[in-house]
Amino acid sequence: MVRFSVFRLALTIPCNKHSSCNVSSGYEHHVLAVAWSPDAKCLVSGDRNGKVCGWDPSKGELQGKALAGHKKWICGIAWEPAHLSYPSRRFVTCGKDGDAKI
Repeated sequence: MVRFSVFRLALTIPCNKHSSCNVSSGYEHHVLAVAWSPDAKCLVSGDRNGKVCGWDPSKGELQGKALAGHKKWICGIAWEPAHLSYPSRRFVTCGKDGDAKI
């Protein structure tokens, strides 16, 4: 289930019948981009401050530390196609700063 708010993204994912992920809990700023991995085992999200977080949907928890590197907000996230490498472990983020980071 995905719910959008005008001011903040409130993303609640029914990971299984006993838990859910709340993506907004890992951020201090608005979440602007979200992408599922091709095998649906990971969710990546990016915010207005240039922070990128990976989520474990089976546990509803943040995976590791948040990634930083963009000087401005995250505009988009795309995963490596599954037919090139399975399971997909790489993704690219693009930011308003004009950079793309893998």
